[in-house]
Amino acid sequence: MIDDYESKFFDRVMSVSEDGDHLIAEEKDEQITNSIWDGQGLIDISAMGKYSDKGMILLRNLFFKCCCFNTNLQQWFADHGITEVSQLKGYTKAKRVEDIKIVTTPSSIKYLKFGTINDWMKHIDNTFGVVKYDKPTHFFDGRMVQTHYQLLNSLQMDKAETAAFLKETFDYMTAIRTDPAVLRYHIKYPIEDEFDISPAESKNDVVYKLLGLNDRFAQTKLYHDFKIDILKSFTKNLRLGHVLVEGNYETLFGNPVEMLQASIGKFDGVSVLGVGNIHTKRFWYGQRLVGSRSPHISMSNVWVPTNVECGEIDRYFNLTNEIVCINSIGENVLNELSGCDFDSDTSLVTDNLHLINAALKNEGKFLIAVPDVSSVKKKRRYTHDEQVDLDVKTSNNLIGDIINLSQELNTRIWDVLNRGGSYSDIEEIYKDVCILNIMSGIEIDKAKKEFNINNAKELRRLRDKYKIEGDDGRAIKPNFFKAKDIGKGYYDRKRKNYKKHLTTMDHVQTCINSYRAQREEIGKKQEYLPFSALVGNGIDVHRRQYEKVTRVINAVTDMTNEIKSVYASDIESSVKQMQCCDIRQECVEYVGNMSFTKSDMVYLLRQIEEPRYSQIQRKIFNILFGYPNTSFYEVLEAGAEPIGLLAEDDEGDVELYGKRYTRYKYFA
Repeated sequence: MIDDYESKFFDRVMSVSEDGDHLIAEEKDEQITNSIWDGQGLIDISAMGKYSDKGMILLRNLFFKCCCFNTNLQQWFADHGITEVSQLKGYTKAKRVEDIKIVTTPSSIKYLKFGTINDWMKHIDNTFGVVKYDKPTHFFDGRMVQTHYQLLNSLQMDKAETAAFLKETFDYMTAIRTDPAVLRYHIKYPIEDEFDISPAESKNDVVYKLLGLNDRFAQTKLYHDFKIDILKSFTKNLRLGHVLVEGNYETLFGNPVEMLQASIGKFDGVSVLGVGNIHTKRFWYGQRLVGSRSPHISMSNVWVPTNVECGEIDRYFNLTNEIVCINSIGENVLNELSGCDFDSDTSLVTDNLHLINAALKNEGKFLIAVPDVSSVKKKRRYTHDEQVDLDVKTSNNLIGDIINLSQELNTRIWDVLNRGGSYSDIEEIYKDVCILNIMSGIEIDKAKKEFNINNAKELRRLRDKYKIEGDDGRAIKPNFFKAKDIGKGYYDRKRKNYKKHLTTMDHVQTCINSYRAQREEIGKKQEYLPFSALVGNGIDVHRRQYEKVTRVINAVTDMTNEIKSVYASDIESSVKQMQCCDIRQECVEYVGNMSFTKSDMVYLLRQIEEPRYSQIQRKIFNILFGYPNTSFYEVLEAGAEPIGLLAEDDEGDVELYGKRYTRYKYFA
């Protein structure tokens, strides 16, 4: 255990402090204190076990929480001639240097708030819980990451810049719309050795099965509906600012080489990386990057570091693409990144040029918000009354309300500036955004600390200050709040006027609407391929048994009528549901256990596609898929053909988000 280290320096900031019972923000030179290793540790790779391929593991033990990064700790000791425990700087009970597996600081050992390190060591054992580890994103095999509206709405982009930023996204949506191979890639369609004969539990489950049948399935109404549902979901996500960009989420690793230096008494307070620099294997060295933590409140939270090479980090740390080494010595980065520390906090990091250019427009113009708010030390006893009081104070979390108001104010700031206003025109608004920034930190920390400031009261004060209503009495909100409110169930056109502003997120809505309008096929009737055409090739439907097909149709018709009769009765609702479930299940088992020839099945599929059976068509289709009827699946397998898939290929003719792919045929 080495000592924690605090880097103290002065910076020009937007200081948020208490003025009576409310907060004020003022520009001033203030001393910043950064705890540069708060919550982190170094673990030798020999102790990583099955996690040795990970860059970090978050460990817990008795009163212990530490984000431990994969380190060649013994290599460091060997390279610096450390052979005796007496050469180390810090506390250890080890007798041999080679027995030391973890280096950490008091900030990770919570027991030290109550007792000594020796007392703690007496009580812990060598079993540590692994809470989490670093992992890639789910998008494009970890290559891409989703932005969020908090980041986009703190950047200054005009409509043309926003359209250019979204072009790759719209190209991708068009590819999903027009190319079944791209749709399969998008949903990560599993390549299986054989057609799965098992019950389909939902409509999507049905489509997943049929996507592997043949490419002609893409001409059916079922596929079309599935594709439209995917695009609707994609668009809904996009309206919330979730845009795919090259990048990932990376766990913050603070001044790692300096931590090694401190373990042998060689740390002199000087940064290896230097101010403004980071080190991550994910991107090219020499690049400017954009980073953003959550919650992301204001323009001062936009992080634009430079990725630099560092041989010492590469030699002594086994980092993945999901780890970023940062410097907080003499650099106000911890406040810039929303009050982060190093107990597994992560940051979105991207090299997207549109975002970088937008961030550089205002680099240094908006001072970083810094808290100068005192917390209250209150003695509590372990009683029911104290527990209830604490529970009440922490139960109503206002972080979402704080973020929403900050985005309203950010929208006003950009609208004023984009209409020709100056910083002085928006200075007061920005100061209040900084207050909201600090309030978000108070809201997050209130489970651990108590503050004099009443966030609920402060939030009401700021809401009242910036409340604007139109002539019709409706509250004016940013246009993009419409999509957010619909998703949360807060949409209210009678009380809210979702008005367009000159801000990035409202430009996103306009660009989406323009793209959708270009893709509308008004008045064009689309012809779909009947499902029976997928499986009927080469099957003689003249050699059929009408009687079996009629039995199926009659059974489903009777089931439908019985269910209608039950719902029309006066019995209790819960009883109705039980009876209807029994009726359905009886029909499913009756049809599912019937034996069909291929001719029977193809004839049945063709029959139910006729208009006179439209009322029961979907029911029969679902029954056939909902029960593993071997005859039905044999018919499906008979219609199987090679399907189109994508594979990465620098010479491929399909481009998705800057990467090329080639189509190939696969036969399951």
